[in-house]
Amino acid sequence: MKILLSLLMTTLVVTMNGQTMSNKEIITEINRELGGDSWSIKGDNILVDNGSFSVGRGIWGLSKVTYELKYEFFSVTGEGRNTYVLYVKCKEDNYCIEDQANTDARGSSELRLPIDDDEKRSYRVLNLIKSIR
Repeated sequence: MKILLSLLMTTLVVTMNGQTMSNKEIITEINRELGGDSWSIKGDNILVDNGSFSVGRGIWGLSKVTYELKYEFFSVTGEGRNTYVLYVKCKEDNYCIEDQANTDARGSSELRLPIDDDEKRSYRVLNLIKSIR
């Protein structure tokens, strides 16, 4: 029921005043939900920069990935917490997610991005991400 309500709320946000939001407006809404400005879009690519590749920095093509949200323990330095984590996974190309700060490194097939401890907010963010065209 919570997920259904979240989907409905996201649909209302994505189609404000009967008009579909642009990708840039969706990214702005994602950043507002997450309380920062780490998400951006350039052409057909999504860019996220949370400071380092291990805590969520990457670039990927819109059509090359799938998204999944999991509630789990997330830690980078040993100290962590239970939170909702967005898994960005390559569909076909095993290395479709790149670290824009380290272009010499081979890409990755999966990126884990901590989203939020709040379930509703996390699903709103997931649904916004999935609405990007």
